[in-house]
Amino acid sequence: MRFETKLLILLVIALIVGFSIINITSVVYTRNLIEDSLVKEAYLYSKLLLYNRGERYPEYFFISEEPVLKEGYKIIAYTGRHYVSVKDEYVKDKLSSYITFMLFWEASIIVVLLMVFYYTNYRYLKRERTNRELLSLVLMALTHRLGNFLAVHRVNVELITQPKLQQRLKKSISILENTYNSAIETMEALRAGQEEPREYIDLSHMLLETAVLYGDMTDKSIRLQVNSGVRVRANPTYIRMLVDTLIDNAIKYSAGRVYIRLLRYKGRSILIVRNDIAERENITGSGMGLKIAKYICEQLNFKIKIKTRKTFTVAVCI
Repeated sequence: MRFETKLLILLVIALIVGFSIINITSVVYTRNLIEDSLVKEAYLYSKLLLYNRGERYPEYFFISEEPVLKEGYKIIAYTGRHYVSVKDEYVKDKLSSYITFMLFWEASIIVVLLMVFYYTNYRYLKRERTNRELLSLVLMALTHRLGNFLAVHRVNVELITQPKLQQRLKKSISILENTYNSAIETMEALRAGQEEPREYIDLSHMLLETAVLYGDMTDKSIRLQVNSGVRVRANPTYIRMLVDTLIDNAIKYSAGRVYIRLLRYKGRSILIVRNDIAERENITGSGMGLKIAKYICEQLNFKIKIKTRKTFTVAVCI
C-alpha cells in the first residue's frame, strides 16, 4: 500500500473518531436542551389552564390533574396543580432532525477536507517521487554516458597515430561536459525543491546540432532528414537526454549507417532513429540506453515503438 493511501486512511479514521465523540456529546447536550425547553413550556400551559380550562395545548403534551400514565407519553413535570406528560415520538423526531442536519454538514465537511488533503498530498508526493526518479535517471544517464565515453577512448588509444584522434577527443569531452553540467544543474534544482521547467524547444535545431557533434567523432555515416521549425514544449533536460541517448545508441550498435528523421504527421511530430545492425560479436551493452529512452517517453507522455528486423528502428511520437 502506498504511503499517501495509508496517510489518507489514517486521516479518515481520525476524522470519524473525532466527529463521533463530538456527535455523542452534542446529541446528549441537545436532548437535555429539548427536555428543559419542554418543561418550561409545560409550566406555561399549566398556568394558562388555571385561568382558562378550555385552553388548547399542543398534541405532544398531555396535561391532567392526576398522574395518568398514557401510552406513548412520559411525565416530565409537576407544576403543583398539573401533571404534564410529553409524547416520546416528539422528542425522538426533534433529535432525529437535529442529527440528520448535523450529519449532513459533517459529511460535507469531511468530503471537502479529504479532497483538499488528497489533492495537496498527491501533488506534493507526486513531485517528490518525480524528483527522485529524475535524479535516478540523471545518474543512470551520466553513468551510461561515462561508460560509452570510456569505450570510445579505449578505441582511440589504439588509434593514437591517426590525425582525427584529437578532434574526436575534443568532441567526446564536449559531450561529456554538457551531460555532466546538465546533471549538476538538475540535481541542484532538485535539492532546492524546484520543479523542472517546461519550455518550448526547437527540436529540429537540437537534432542537427547533436547529429553534427556525434558525426565528428565517428566514422559511421549519419543521414539526416529533418523538417525545420519543429518545436515541442517539455522539460529540456528530458528532451536533451532523449535525443542524446537515441543517437548515441544508434551509432554504438550500428554496422556503419544511422538514419535520423523528424517529420510532422497528422498534427504530431514523429522522431525516427534507425540503424543497420552490427554483427552480434561486435555488440556490447546492457540495454540501459533504451531503458532510459522508454522512461523519458513515459514521463513526457510520448509514445515509443521499437522494431528490429534488418534494421533497428526507434520511433517516438511527440
